[in-house]
Amino acid sequence: MRIRDEFLITKNFVYLNNAAYTPMPLRSIEALRNFYYEYSLYGPDTGDYYEEIKNRAHEVRYDLGKLLDCDVNEIIYTESATQAINFIAMMLPLKKGDEIILRDSLHEHPSNFLPWLHLERIKGVRLRKLRIDKWGYPSLGDLERTIKDNTKLIVITHALYNLGSIMPVKEIGKIAKEKGILFFVDGSQSLGCLPLSVREIKCDFFAFTAAKWLCGPLGLGGFYCSKKVAEDLTPLVFGEESAKKYTASNFQYKDIPFKLQEGFRNWGSVIALKESLKLIGSLGIERIRKRNMMLANKLIEGLKGLKRIELYGPEEEDSRISIVAFNLKGYEPEVLIKHLIHKGVVLARRWLTKESMVRASPHFYNSEQEIEKLLKLLKALC
Repeated sequence: MRIRDEFLITKNFVYLNNAAYTPMPLRSIEALRNFYYEYSLYGPDTGDYYEEIKNRAHEVRYDLGKLLDCDVNEIIYTESATQAINFIAMMLPLKKGDEIILRDSLHEHPSNFLPWLHLERIKGVRLRKLRIDKWGYPSLGDLERTIKDNTKLIVITHALYNLGSIMPVKEIGKIAKEKGILFFVDGSQSLGCLPLSVREIKCDFFAFTAAKWLCGPLGLGGFYCSKKVAEDLTPLVFGEESAKKYTASNFQYKDIPFKLQEGFRNWGSVIALKESLKLIGSLGIERIRKRNMMLANKLIEGLKGLKRIELYGPEEEDSRISIVAFNLKGYEPEVLIKHLIHKGVVLARRWLTKESMVRASPHFYNSEQEIEKLLKLLKALC
């Protein structure tokens, strides 16, 4: 079977909204179905079966560790990237007067701004906003000037959800380490479509979701947490599987990941993700990146040839992922998107400060013919 044929949505739509959610391939759907069939057949707590389930789910960390370039035990599962960000925010040993540096709320995805704003409300930390240019890039000089003695954390998104701009995470990580400041990266729009290494980025935390570029199931995400930093974190949730030993009056934490993960039971989705990761691994991130950018560049070049099209985001290929943001003058984005859905093409509406845009986000299973269909439909409206 061709890889493209594993994505059932290609039979019904030209789906170019992978930056929101990517459909699962058949192999992952079958793995999820098989898991719940076995789970119901053998019973959740029969003999050694429960331990086998946990071991199979733990093994998936090895595949994620290869993508992230980290130790297998530095990966903690959550229900989503949003939950991962909230867990990290609430576990950090921050107090009133500590400062967090991050991008402005009008440019940032709400899931990577609201948890920090919530922290400001309940703990009295202070948010310091970075100045950014029109495509979302912060000034590194401004970052260094913003850092104070009470700066405890720098927050940045790896690739922007609205424009696809790739942030200078390695440069920011270098500054954070030189200043002894914790560094958090939201990798929701980079893991699975962009080669990366948390060691090279020098981040302490990196949040991700399975449901976007990794082609995994809904309801699954996670985060990388360096072993060294984990020692100073107080778990947000805690239970029997988080403790090495305990008495009526005392206990000892387990090492990570289990110290920070009590309560997670979405083993079926983790096992399904393994099949998605096998697919990603068989293609290779470099090859996926190359194909995604070929499709994005084909779309951009086609849009440049159409009247009344306004493009957003950086032009340089090295500065963006395969997100293409644009507007067609004379059409509200919402109206244009509804029109295209009726024609069988799925895009998304996203915001840049107070202005909304149409967003396309092709992934490796998409075809050049699908890009041509979108361009043909837009040309008919120009």
